[in-house]
Amino acid sequence: MKNLLALLSSLSIGISSVGSAVNYVVDDNVPSKNNDNSELNNADQTDNSESKPNTDDNKNKDKRIDLEKVIKRTQLDQVKINNEDNASELVLNAIVNINPSLDKNEVTIQDYATNSSHDKGTATIVANEDSKKYKGLVDINFSIFHYSKDNFLLEKNNVEMRMGETQQIKVVNFNKDENSNYYEWAKENWPEKFVYNPIYIKIEFNSEQGTIDITAKDDIKEPPASEQRVIVMSNDKRPGNQQEIKVQIFAKSMDFNLAKTSVDLKAQSGQTTSILVTNWDDLIEDSNRPDNEHFSYSAPALISARVDYSRKSVIIEATGNIAKSVVLTVGSRNRTVDVTVNLIYPEKQAVFETTSITMTTNSTKNINIVNYDDLRVDENMPSQFSINHPNAVKVSLDKVTKSLKFEAQNVVMNNVEISVWSKNLPNNKQVIKVNITPEDKPFHLDKDSVNLKVYETTEVNISNMPEIQDGDRNIPSKIQFDASIVNAFYNRQKRAIIITAKDKAVSNYVIKATSLMGHTEEIRVNISVPQVNFVLSPIKDMNAGETQIIDVTNYGSLIHEDNYPVNFSFNVNGIVDARYDKNNHKIYIESKSVYKFKRGLVMTVKSKNNKYSQDYTFDVIKRFDLNNFVYKNLGEFGNKDASTITDAFYNKNKNNITLEKEIYDGLIAYDISYSRAKIKANSALAQKWLYGEANVNFKVPLKETFNVETDYTDAYGHKNDDTSERTTFATGTANTSLDNLRRDFSKIKVNLLLDYNWTREYTPPISQSCWLENKNKNISSNFSLYNTSETLVHNDGEKWDDLSTNEVKIYFYVWIEWSDNGNNTSSYKINIKTLAYINRTNLSWRDFAINIAARSKIKLLNVEFVN
Repeated sequence: MKNLLALLSSLSIGISSVGSAVNYVVDDNVPSKNNDNSELNNADQTDNSESKPNTDDNKNKDKRIDLEKVIKRTQLDQVKINNEDNASELVLNAIVNINPSLDKNEVTIQDYATNSSHDKGTATIVANEDSKKYKGLVDINFSIFHYSKDNFLLEKNNVEMRMGETQQIKVVNFNKDENSNYYEWAKENWPEKFVYNPIYIKIEFNSEQGTIDITAKDDIKEPPASEQRVIVMSNDKRPGNQQEIKVQIFAKSMDFNLAKTSVDLKAQSGQTTSILVTNWDDLIEDSNRPDNEHFSYSAPALISARVDYSRKSVIIEATGNIAKSVVLTVGSRNRTVDVTVNLIYPEKQAVFETTSITMTTNSTKNINIVNYDDLRVDENMPSQFSINHPNAVKVSLDKVTKSLKFEAQNVVMNNVEISVWSKNLPNNKQVIKVNITPEDKPFHLDKDSVNLKVYETTEVNISNMPEIQDGDRNIPSKIQFDASIVNAFYNRQKRAIIITAKDKAVSNYVIKATSLMGHTEEIRVNISVPQVNFVLSPIKDMNAGETQIIDVTNYGSLIHEDNYPVNFSFNVNGIVDARYDKNNHKIYIESKSVYKFKRGLVMTVKSKNNKYSQDYTFDVIKRFDLNNFVYKNLGEFGNKDASTITDAFYNKNKNNITLEKEIYDGLIAYDISYSRAKIKANSALAQKWLYGEANVNFKVPLKETFNVETDYTDAYGHKNDDTSERTTFATGTANTSLDNLRRDFSKIKVNLLLDYNWTREYTPPISQSCWLENKNKNISSNFSLYNTSETLVHNDGEKWDDLSTNEVKIYFYVWIEWSDNGNNTSSYKINIKTLAYINRTNLSWRDFAINIAARSKIKLLNVEFVN
């Protein structure tokens, strides 16, 4: 018995936690002499077997057992922990399982912990504080079972079934191990947990076949109104490894019945008929009833069908397409019934393209049935005939060409009457008349070409008239021609084709003459136009914005419009337009704008056929007022010659007033000064285009170089004062009056060179070394053209004390004199003067042997008139 208990304690023990099977492996290294219950019982028996007196000491003695004596197996292997929330509870249950004598309600598990890899752990089993059985604590060790978490995959998530049926959904990745024949997955991964409504279905996992087996229960009266939802989970119920299956349950299969399986229907679009489903209410639900998805037709597009749920019937509707009948297959999910639909088409009478024809002997002709497609059925076809002269013609219905076919026999006859009707309308007969004429013969012409002048007429005769017997089908009754080129027709009395040329010249133009029998012959026509050159009245110059009318002086002799002067071109486009008015035979030359002009415009006039042309040159004139020219400020130039001024006027305005240089060359400048002049047209050509006068402004510089200078002044000595003066002048001439000069310029600028110096005290004779450094100055002074006063332009000097008090002063003066010479010229005189002054004071007797000296001169370089 002892060995048996040890063997049992070493086995794996299974318990259930939250609906899952959890296995624990007992540590085989822990010694086992007796099972825990036996030891616990033996201990109790031992305590009970002792005979002790009932003293107070025995009464207060702690009778609780130390947990170390109860929990002798403290090592757990491969504990399956699927949820950390109840991990410590699972470990406690495992300890109780391998230590059966332990009362779980008297202990608590504490200090549950695992290592970082979560494959090993420790905990402490502690006796409850109020435990009357145990005391103390025991440390335990455990290892944690790990497995691969494989998510299952279902082949589908939707099924449909009838009550009582079972369907399987394959778990597509559930496989067996080929070697051991065990499934590869850990049992925790198996999809064996379900959430569903057990009223309507039952469900289980079939591990042998790897399927989810779903059965719709058949112990209910009606299937559920909505689809059932099943949640499938793995045994470990881990999040993320679950799927939903939607189950649609139908009632048990039952066949529907139709009130009839053959119906008649008018074959007109929109016509309907119905067939009642006689056991509609007994079918319980729509899956047993006919539905539109299960309808089919033996021939397409003849009818359409649908279920009318409110009328509990099948509705059949005609599309308007025709056939004798069509089979409609009415179907539900589990049954089909064939219904024959007989299509009935209404009576219709044929409409013929014509009721009268003419044909030749031994020929065939057809009359189209206009509404053939609307007749649809054979009963409406015009297939019944009666003929008053059956030996003259035969008639039949030709379905291929949708017509009546007439075959004339070898009999010439008029007014053969044929009565035609259909089987549906035997009393509605229609009469067709047939005329049979002689056999066709081709005509022949006596010529195949003609040469004509415009408006000329000729005849082409029939050469074999006796042979064609003037038959309507044999004569050239159809003439094909262009009415703009010729007019042609067949004259039955003359037995000839009459051809009249129109007004066009053509070569090898073909006229086709055709008989009703289809024979055609061609006539080639050549039409020529005589060449006559037009003559125009003279074309004159014209003003821009006006119209000039030119006569065609010989229009009466031009014969044909090909000779009319109708084509116009110009060497410059956009100036004028020209057109020929053939009603009054005049050419109108119309200026396009008062702002567009052209000198020497060349107009080329050509006849309509371009065989004759003539050039005409004329001016389209726009006269410009010189006073209105925009650019009158001509700038600055070197002289005031009249040609210089007019050339500048042209260059300024040529892009604005785009006249030729030759016209501008006819201008003349007059009343010329240095800043303005007047311009007017002088030549006949210029006067043709320009009028008035322009007051122009410009700038012509007036300068003159003189280089006139005075001698040096000579002021020196030892006396109180001494003065020396030098004067000179220069004269200039302006090619304008003094008034104009003063109008053109406000000032005259005088440019001077001043040269002067002086000495310190010296003992004569004087030498070059006695002079201080020379002072040279270039100065400019402006003078009014009205100023004639002598003007000081510069002065200099020095005063110093030496042996005596010495003073030097130097002065420079300019004044101008003006005069008007007449003849549009004037003169001016530039006077220049310099003065040197010395003075010695506080002299002693010995200072008279000492001198000082000063000298100066002035040079007139040039003058310039300025504003």
